[in-house]
Amino acid sequence: MHLARARRNDRRGLSAPAVVAFWVTACGAAPIGPAVVVVPPPRDPAALEAPPFGADAGAPKPAGAVAAIAWMTSEPEARARARKQRVPMIVFASAAWAVATVQMDRTVWSDPRVAALAARFVALRLELTDPEGDSEGYAQRYGVTSVPELVVLDDEGRTLDRVGGLASVDRVLAALRKADE
Repeated sequence: MHLARARRNDRRGLSAPAVVAFWVTACGAAPIGPAVVVVPPPRDPAALEAPPFGADAGAPKPAGAVAAIAWMTSEPEARARARKQRVPMIVFASAAWAVATVQMDRTVWSDPRVAALAARFVALRLELTDPEGDSEGYAQRYGVTSVPELVVLDDEGRTLDRVGGLASVDRVLAALRKADE
């Protein structure tokens, strides 16, 4: 019954988080965390795009600084790059509505240890809420069953590890280190 109402509301232009927040409030349930997390988009849409591979290689960096993870958003290009360079790949399936995705962005992916280790991988981010593209099809290709989910692949495309849901920095580091074994 609630799913049918949510679908009707979605057709009316209401977002899923807004519908969830409404139902939590209407039912009198106390939410565990914030019902809706709004991350404002950057002023420059080009800021979302990953720089070309190695584009900042010559740029001077402060001592001890670690570059942020350069996420690719094109699955075919990421897979081709990993195959061509014979390097492992990480696939992070995310969704804008998932609070755990935002928490991982703020804690795990911004951690300098994770960023340094992830630099040895081709990093692919599948945004499952993107209406354009085939993110859902690619998520099926990698066996994604939860959001967020991290899949670590070796240089031949075999799955080495899978981390579903909100993961800690230590758990992600352990998963990334499996590519070195």
